[in-house]
Amino acid sequence: MKKMTIGIFAPSSPAHILFASKYKYAKSRLLELGFNVKEGNLIQNKNFQEYRTASGKERANELMNLILDEDIDILMPVIGGYNSASLLPYLDFDKIKNIKKILCGYSDITALQMAFLEKTNFSIIYGASLIPTFGEYHSKNIFGESSFFQALIEKSYDLIPPEKWSNQLLNALTEEWKNERLYEKNDGWKILNEGEGRGRVIVANIETFVTLFGSDFIPNLKNCILVLE
Repeated sequence: MKKMTIGIFAPSSPAHILFASKYKYAKSRLLELGFNVKEGNLIQNKNFQEYRTASGKERANELMNLILDEDIDILMPVIGGYNSASLLPYLDFDKIKNIKKILCGYSDITALQMAFLEKTNFSIIYGASLIPTFGEYHSKNIFGESSFFQALIEKSYDLIPPEKWSNQLLNALTEEWKNERLYEKNDGWKILNEGEGRGRVIVANIETFVTLFGSDFIPNLKNCILVLE
């Protein structure tokens, strides 16, 4: 696989400023894993408006610039938040509809991913936001990292649950985030209703997903397998 370039953008929370040391570490982890990294202009300029980096139009411009950059293969958000949907009216889908790149992220990034599924040729990886995925300091997020590489390289693969999980909050406003995380054993998938199905898989955050209903930013769900976070 050629050395790929990841464009980092901040569509919602300015976590690169709020959690500056963790952001710096996560970015260095991408470089360590063999990626090139380019930061969007809002990140470079350290724009900050409390719960967001800048206006919806300015955040959309940051993302558009990265999309149109021919050196960039993958678009990855710093983190999610609450207002990625505010970019949608300002994105020029006519200009980018035939561009083929990869858009990562999860949670609030669902708003962007659904619109890109409907209006562009982008590939979507539900997962891999910069700070949550690559910012694990002590034991690293090996499962998340390997899953990301698997999604990049393999056309099909089995979904295998991680051996362990954790919901422990490590405060990234202090140096606590560098502590070793406490994990619990994962007992595997819990099957509620056995069966088989085939179809296009669409993964989404349910709270963000339902806010798109009635808009033209949601893909056709007919014959799809819908996976909700």
